Amino acid sequence: MAQNFCCLIAAVLFALIACNPPASRPPQSQPVATGPSTHDLLDALQGRWRNEQDTAYLIEVTDDLMTHYHGGQEPEGFPVEVYNDCPAAVCGADSLTASNGWCFIEKKPAGDQCIQVMTCDTATLRFRMLGGSDQVYSFKKI
Repeated sequence: MAQNFCCLIAAVLFALIACNPPASRPPQSQPVATGPSTHDLLDALQGRWRNEQDTAYLIEVTDDLMTHYHGGQEPEGFPVEVYNDCPAAVCGADSLTASNGWCFIEKKPAGDQCIQVMTCDTATLRFRMLGGSDQVYSFKKI
């Protein structure tokens, strides 16, 4: 009888432990990187780029400054900040427009412009402006 009683107590304890497992440590937050390194983007952007749709339009990136040249007009230069995603807080991007890759922000006096990079390598740059038209701007390195 004592043996049956011990077995019953062991079974009840086992059931209680199975129903209420010991508390596990909370998962530690891991940094999330959704795209390539931002340093890689800034490196890839360096240099002069000619627009394929309008060959009179050039952009030049030197360090973190992007300068726009439109034909004979006075050049305009604005600082840029690069991201490995398009953060909703900065770009106002929702899940339908958010990027799985690079994004950069052009810091203009009239307001920041968030730009989603679609392609950027040693020869080609393609991007679109978030919050504007869906037009894709294509450039070739010169």
